Amino acid sequence: MEKAEQSRQRVRFGMFEADLRTGELFKAGRKIKLPGQPFQVLALLLDRSGEVVTREELRQQLWSADTFIDFDHSLNKAINKIREVLGDSAENPRFVETLARRGYRFIAPVEKTERKLPGESRPPEADASDTSAASLASPSKDRQASRGTPQAESRRLSRWIGLAAVTVLIVASAAWFYSHRPVSEANLPPMKVVRFTSYPGKERDPALSPDGKQLAFVWDGEKSDNLDIYVQLIGGGPPLRITSDPRPDVSPVWSPDGSQIAFARLSEGSSNVYLIPSLGGPERQLTELYSVWSEGKALDWSPDGKFLAAAGKSSPEDPYGLFLISVETGKKQTLTSSAPLQVLGDFHPSFSLDGQTVAFGRVGRNSVYLVPVIGGQPRPLTSDCDSCGGAWTADGQEIVYFSYGGGSHKLRRISVQGGKPRSVEISTKGSFPSISQRGNRLAYVEQIYDSDIWRIEVPDSGSRGSRPTKLIHSSQEDDNPQYSPDGKKIVFGSSRSGTYKSWVCDSDGQKPFPLISSSEITFSGSPRWSPDGRIIALGAWDAVFVVSPEGGSPRRLTEESADGHMPSWSKDGRWIYFSSNRSGGFQIWKMPAEGGRAARVTRNGGFEAVEAPDGHSLYYSKIDKLEARSGSAHLWKMSLQNGEETLLFDRAIYPRYWAVTDQGVYFVPSDWSRGPSIEFFSFATEQVTPVVPLERPPVAYASPGLTVSPDGQWILCALVEQDTSDIMLVENFR
Repeated sequence: MEKAEQSRQRVRFGMFEADLRTGELFKAGRKIKLPGQPFQVLALLLDRSGEVVTREELRQQLWSADTFIDFDHSLNKAINKIREVLGDSAENPRFVETLARRGYRFIAPVEKTERKLPGESRPPEADASDTSAASLASPSKDRQASRGTPQAESRRLSRWIGLAAVTVLIVASAAWFYSHRPVSEANLPPMKVVRFTSYPGKERDPALSPDGKQLAFVWDGEKSDNLDIYVQLIGGGPPLRITSDPRPDVSPVWSPDGSQIAFARLSEGSSNVYLIPSLGGPERQLTELYSVWSEGKALDWSPDGKFLAAAGKSSPEDPYGLFLISVETGKKQTLTSSAPLQVLGDFHPSFSLDGQTVAFGRVGRNSVYLVPVIGGQPRPLTSDCDSCGGAWTADGQEIVYFSYGGGSHKLRRISVQGGKPRSVEISTKGSFPSISQRGNRLAYVEQIYDSDIWRIEVPDSGSRGSRPTKLIHSSQEDDNPQYSPDGKKIVFGSSRSGTYKSWVCDSDGQKPFPLISSSEITFSGSPRWSPDGRIIALGAWDAVFVVSPEGGSPRRLTEESADGHMPSWSKDGRWIYFSSNRSGGFQIWKMPAEGGRAARVTRNGGFEAVEAPDGHSLYYSKIDKLEARSGSAHLWKMSLQNGEETLLFDRAIYPRYWAVTDQGVYFVPSDWSRGPSIEFFSFATEQVTPVVPLERPPVAYASPGLTVSPDGQWILCALVEQDTSDIMLVENFR
């Protein structure tokens, strides 16, 4: 009886379904091949999902005692075949877990369904009644004996009624079967992208509820004056504001049962993680960190509801790392530490469906990583993204992440086993994805960002600078400006063509043309002219290239395995300085202009360097703090003769917004409490004086935004024209 019931089961797990009656395995509705013995092992593990099935139990049930085979080899081969077909691995299991020297356990959620199958219309009790002595009598004699009597007519009527009932049962079973069978992807409705929010200002940090029916998000309000948490039903209704503290509240994430939302509240020198009912109510502070990552996803909730993963730092000196926080006690433990690999660190944590693995983005290594929750060495999954993080698909098979390759945020997906990523086919730019585990929905942020290059006349001694005027502009990003040595040309970065690359135009902003095609390098920034104006050096994520100012094919200088950023030239044109974290934290390196072996210049940190006009010293920045759209640094000076370094002046600057001239340094201070401005440090007086206030903020730290013309008359400065974001929703995502 037990075996008969088991034979009627079809078992679902993830995107797979196993028919235990026929021995067939399906993936997303499509039959895939799994040989008999591995299928029998899988069926037994599925039947006892969540339990340890010992090797001895497997041998007793699936291998006969008198069969002379190498049992260990056969079982191992069967398990390996199961993992191969399911896309599983022993090191990071999602389905079959190995318990050393004991056995195996099926760890993924399993759904078992009882189904009546065609031809099995009668219940087992009917089968038993058919074996009575009367039913075994001769059919002809039975018909003769019963024909024409009232009892016979009654039995005939009963048979017809029974036959009709069986027919109805078969039809109902078939209808149930076809309504619940796996649907092939070709028969599913197409994905549909809709705009979920379009409020003034910024909506960001989307988090779909576990059932996919609600969305929590961050909005800076109608006046764009404060970040708070909102919850909104999908399908209608106004947003419900659930926090109202004057400090910024970011990164909402739902508890597995949907009753609570965790979020981070940002403060200078102390950020806290809170819990709040999803309909609003009293908050509970869970724990405190020195800082929590402020842009994108900083928190995620484990599927068992016991832990939060948080991206933050416990002290000012630390890079961002991941912590596991107990929801019950608030106690935290370190999951990852990126020191001394890069300046920023780890962010955007996302638990796997079984809670055993966390995916995250590592800024500075430009990759999605996977790390076991029990700790260990993170495993890189992809290297085509910048500051990227991901969300697990509902079947646990893939990570959807955002990539900045080509200069625009795009959603891509990759198998958790690795391999070649593929695009998510949506019509807009996307970042910071969230996926519902039910409801087939994906939410993401669509950023609307526009920066332009403004020209400012340098004031005479004792006077203020003239009002800035827009020189180079489009509806996309325009930044990274630098004058040519003769002042007749400007090289700059722009995404106006759809991908971010370097362009050249006349000094009045006219006649722009791209230096290289997007097919050769997917991203190129930080362009810098050689002293003679004959070559332009530029950075492309992890490499330094050189190209002719007239355009053409670029030539790579740095090694394939080494990263390099932000190039600049020595005054004699023999060397190219660049920044690299190949030795740990960011340091300044230099290499021959024609290519060759690089040598390390700084020992105590260096982010961006420019050689002094006299060629005897090197000016460079060291990062104090670097957030997604803010930060601070200090400028240092090093003697190129003896390597002695000194702090140039005490004022903190905004990273990448400084330019060296014969007389001093123009820079943008990091303190914008009274609005951003340009200031000047004089080499002669060692004093800082204001130059001109800026009506718009500088662009994010990734792009250098300040340069001075060779005659000292003009300043070019990249400023943000528009910086907003909406939340988009993808229906029927799969």
